[in-house]
Amino acid sequence: MDPAANSLPVFGPIPHPITVFVGQEVKLTFSVSDPDGDAVGACAVSLPVGASLTSPADPTGLQGRCGLPPAGSVLHDYPRNGPGPFTFRWVPSAPTSGLLVWFWATDAKLETSFSSTGITVKADTVGPTITVISPPEGLSTTNRYVGLSASLADNAALKEAILFLDGVVVKTQPLPGLSASFAYSPATALSTTSHTYRLEVKDFSGNLATASRSFTVKSSTSGGTKLPGTTR
Repeated sequence: MDPAANSLPVFGPIPHPITVFVGQEVKLTFSVSDPDGDAVGACAVSLPVGASLTSPADPTGLQGRCGLPPAGSVLHDYPRNGPGPFTFRWVPSAPTSGLLVWFWATDAKLETSFSSTGITVKADTVGPTITVISPPEGLSTTNRYVGLSASLADNAALKEAILFLDGVVVKTQPLPGLSASFAYSPATALSTTSHTYRLEVKDFSGNLATASRSFTVKSSTSGGTKLPGTTR
């Protein structure tokens, strides 16, 4: 077949360049079309460790790495994961610069187009922010089930929150994304004394933020004053 008689696959827009922080997900979605109406597939060259290229026809990304056929299958002459859209996802674990990820798109006539994106991963030195909603600092109450609620945010990627009550861990919560809500309520009644909550929040770069709230749980009854004519 005369190659000139066949049109190359065409990539839709792919963001370039991309800059993220360590722990912040890189996610981009692109389309591939063929002017001749041929079936198309796409794969990525030199995917970073932990990265994937998936599509509705290949949700696990088995054919998304160029040159690696699905386990237990025969080697296809081109990826059979079209028509897309194709989604590239990666969560970097260390700073890097000059990373170039190439994408290949091949049609059923084995004509191939290429596109790429450059990725820079920066170190994150800014810690998360914690906004404690309740309880207020210095609360004095007869409620023996005082909990803690807070809103959390990070400029790159939250990782984990750990709550301590009087120095003992009472809750650990994974925190994917840039923002999250955190809430805790004790399952058993607190003792009538002073208590302290301390909330620690980490991001994927290891930056740590803390917030504390101290409060007092009082007895719901008091001794009062002996009145004339009464006995105890």
